[in-house]
Amino acid sequence: IALAPEESNLGLGCGNPFRIVSVQPGEVVVDLGSGAGFDCFLASHLTGRRGKVIGVDMTHEMLSLSRRLAKENRFRNVEFRLGEIENLPVADNTADVVISNCVINLSSNDSKSQDGTGEFYILPLLACVGITSLCKASNLVELFVSLEVLTLSSFIMVGYFRRNLGSTEAGIKYLILGAVSTGFLVFGLAWYFGITGTFIYNETIVSHALAGQTAPAMYLALAMLLLGTAFKIGAVPMQLWIPDVYQGAPTPVTAFLSVASKVAGFALFGIILAPFAVLPPVEFVVALMAAATLLVGNLGAIPQTNLKRMMGYSSIAQAGFILPLFIGTVDGQLAPNAPFYLAVYLVMTFGAFFALAMIRIQRGSEEISAFRGLGKTNPRLALAVTIMFASLAGVPLTAGFFAKMISFVHVINTGLYLGWMLPVMIVCAASGFYYYFKVIRSMYWDKPAENAEPVQVPAISGVMLAAFSIFIVLGGLMPLFLNPIR
Repeated sequence: IALAPEESNLGLGCGNPFRIVSVQPGEVVVDLGSGAGFDCFLASHLTGRRGKVIGVDMTHEMLSLSRRLAKENRFRNVEFRLGEIENLPVADNTADVVISNCVINLSSNDSKSQDGTGEFYILPLLACVGITSLCKASNLVELFVSLEVLTLSSFIMVGYFRRNLGSTEAGIKYLILGAVSTGFLVFGLAWYFGITGTFIYNETIVSHALAGQTAPAMYLALAMLLLGTAFKIGAVPMQLWIPDVYQGAPTPVTAFLSVASKVAGFALFGIILAPFAVLPPVEFVVALMAAATLLVGNLGAIPQTNLKRMMGYSSIAQAGFILPLFIGTVDGQLAPNAPFYLAVYLVMTFGAFFALAMIRIQRGSEEISAFRGLGKTNPRLALAVTIMFASLAGVPLTAGFFAKMISFVHVINTGLYLGWMLPVMIVCAASGFYYYFKVIRSMYWDKPAENAEPVQVPAISGVMLAAFSIFIVLGGLMPLFLNPIR
């Protein structure tokens, strides 16, 4: 038995077998044994709303749990009993059905469970308004308000599908940890205003404050502001939310968060850091954040088997490669090459999530193993996915390699902390090949699953993947013809 899950639905894997012991007109009796009512809920999918499903031979604990789940999720055609199966008529066609990695949507029986999704599409637009306003803000109050517009929109998007337990859990975690980061930001704003008497943020005011007795307080304000900003970019020590939220949120929301949140975060990071950019203590803190972020992101990604969770750790690792660009200045400018790295990261990440969304919908899984045999069933899609993940790993002649090379060249040119910063970057760049190439290995080395059908690629998705692939290849060839590094 196979049910095709929708992208926004939550899957509950069930490994226990159930046995259909009686089939009467409009009624099915299911032997659940020691299991809960999940198999009975699956049977309710098969009988429809007019049929009745009776679960029997249950323990008292499972009976209580299953009745509560049925009530909470409005399963009106499901009933549970403690009766023994020997007292029931046995069906002529008794079948043992083993449910393995089955996806059950506990809200799909109610056709109105996902009403209101039309309002969902305004949320990314509001988030983009916040990002645009943040980049144009002239004082800290505007920065904070713009960031909160983005943050609140993101909270709602992550937990929007309220009957999806994974989305709800991710939304709660994001909300709680996001509130902590907002507290750091507000605390830093309060200290800055108390020191300077204004919310205008520029080098002149900061330099005047650092020259007097208020210097320690100004450094404390900066520390609070950087902690709040580290949450948005996914940098250590504020990276804990990323893997869980990325895995639990709907895939389109995860793709949006991985790009929009990081772009806004680095824009804010650059604005806050600009007046302090050439101060040695601040440069050391940024280098330390970058090294720790690289280690946490790359080491955390190695054992992952869920692709969305792995992409979460990948997001942390990529932030670790962007942060060194904020060490020191280039011709008096702070991180002039960061926009290029972010643009390349946007293309690579969106391309990967485009492919993951199609696999998730049609193969019902977000695991790396869901890509197995894709090179045989969908050669062109597999080629596009290979380009995306090869670029994320930093394979030469891809835009991702060029972006990482810019980060390495910047660290070498500044000459700051080469003794430990550069080795950490080299080791982490090498480790990225292992976990990114797990996807490529699954596509070309693993055999397709039995009865695996080719993944249907919608026209718009095919066009976007082709455009992303061309951009990545052209971006990788760019250093052969010109030198855009500043």
